[in-house]
This record gives sequence, structure tokens and C-alpha cells, in this order.
Amino acid sequence: MFLLTRRARHGAFSQLSSSMWPIVAQLQIAGLSHPLTSYGLCAILGVLLGLAAIWRLAPWRDLPRFEAICAATLGIAFGLLGAKLFYLAVSLPRIAVEGLGPFLESGGFVFYGGLIGGLAAVASYLRACGLPFLAFADMATPALALGHALGRVGCFLFGCCYGAPTSLPWGVRFPDSPFFDGPADTPLHPVQLYEAGFELLLMAGALYLLSRWRSANRPRPGTVFLAWSASYAVFRFTIELALRGDDRGLGAGPLPPSALISLLLFAAALLCWRRAQAASSSRTNTDPSGDAERP
Repeated sequence: MFLLTRRARHGAFSQLSSSMWPIVAQLQIAGLSHPLTSYGLCAILGVLLGLAAIWRLAPWRDLPRFEAICAATLGIAFGLLGAKLFYLAVSLPRIAVEGLGPFLESGGFVFYGGLIGGLAAVASYLRACGLPFLAFADMATPALALGHALGRVGCFLFGCCYGAPTSLPWGVRFPDSPFFDGPADTPLHPVQLYEAGFELLLMAGALYLLSRWRSANRPRPGTVFLAWSASYAVFRFTIELALRGDDRGLGAGPLPPSALISLLLFAAALLCWRRAQAASSSRTNTDPSGDAERP
């Protein structure tokens, strides 16, 4: 997927070229040909591995596996719906010019829209089942980070969500292609891989925190998910303002939409952390384990 290219002037390997891999295969379904994109393949892998992780991790937070899988499946379904609706919302200026059809047919999704839609569906389901939301959110954080990391790898292979031009030696050149709407043969920040790598680091941190749940110094309920939320918000805000080069749609003044939501997510994570601390402290006398939590 990558080729090292030599700058004759400097006489050193200095750039990467990506050959892209937008279409993995053509699937024949009911006599019709349907393209399987690299983004779609990575998304499918992310869903399958995420569900497998939830099946494995649910007992770590004393959650029934069946209900955890049902909650995750609902979260994925409504997450896809939310991601698509958010994509349409931020694309309204282009939709007014080009029409709605191309945007419905394309694979455009926005992660934050999926996060909002998925969390709303999961919270509603868990409330109906009488299960604690924070326990599920903590347990599902590694799966969420892994799935998103794979999704960003898919973005890189497909050529979307690309970075700004750069002179750094690891700048990636994408070829001229109908799938790539950025500047062809120009070194760009591989922001998709930056984000994938950061999500894998957050996944490792979340697994470490979860592994301490049976210890005496167990984290408070919500610690894992809120730590991921705050960390990812800071990272995403930085990427959006400094390193992204693609069109991110309708925002608020100079802020792209995902940068604005990153600010809100960071503020919400801090607020929820303080509330969780206060609630945990108020229940310490009645629950010596410190792990009590209302559904």
C-alpha cells in the first residue's frame, strides 16, 4: 500500500505514496453487483471485533453477556443512523447545490453523530433492562476505540478524511483518482493513521483501567469512558484545527463541526466526572465497595 519515493535533490527517502484501495471486491447479490469498499470492510471488521470484545469484557463489570450484546447491537444500528444524519446536516450547503441524492447514496458518515445516536440508544435500552449505564460504558470503551481505529484505517485506504499538506518526511501522496477529491500527488498528513494509532493507545489504557476493577484501588464507575471522552476530545479538536485538509461541512464560524463537538464533549466529560465523584462519595458510607451505581 505504500511506496517510498526518493527526492533527487536531497538524496534521501523522504515521502510515502499510497496506492489507495477503495474497492476490495465486487459482490454479486441477487444478480446485481455491489462494490465492497475498503472502508466498508474495515467497518465490518470493527463491528465484529467490537462485539467479540464486549462478549469477553462484559463479565469484568458484572454485566450479563446477552443484554450487553443486545445493547451494543442497538448502539451500532442507531450509531450508523446518527452518523448518516449528522453527515447530511453538515453537508446542507452542498446538498442545496448538488441535491440530496448523491449524499444519500454515498458512504458519508460522521463519527460524532454515530456516538450521539449510539449512546442514546444504549442508554434507553439499559434503562429499560435496569442495568447501569456507566458500567456498560466503561466496559464498551475498548471496543469503541478499536472499532473507530479500524474505521480510520478504512478512511485512509479509501482516501477520505485526508490531512493538510505537509513537508514532513512521512507525508503521504494520494494518486489522482475518482475516489479522492483532495490534491493529488501532494504530501499530506496521514491524519487517519494518527487517529487510528491514538485510538489504539486509548484502547490499551481502557483495558488497563478495566483490569484494575477487581483490585482494592478500583476506578469509580464511569472513569474509563469519561477518560476516553476527554482524551479523544482534546486530540480530535487539535486534529480538526491543525491537521485536517478535507471539507468538513457546515460548522460554527471558524470552528468545524467536529471541533465544536469536541469542546462540548470535553466539557461534558469534566462535568460528569465531577458529578460521579460527588455521587460516589455520598454513597461510600452505605456501600463499602465504592462501586454502587444506579441504573
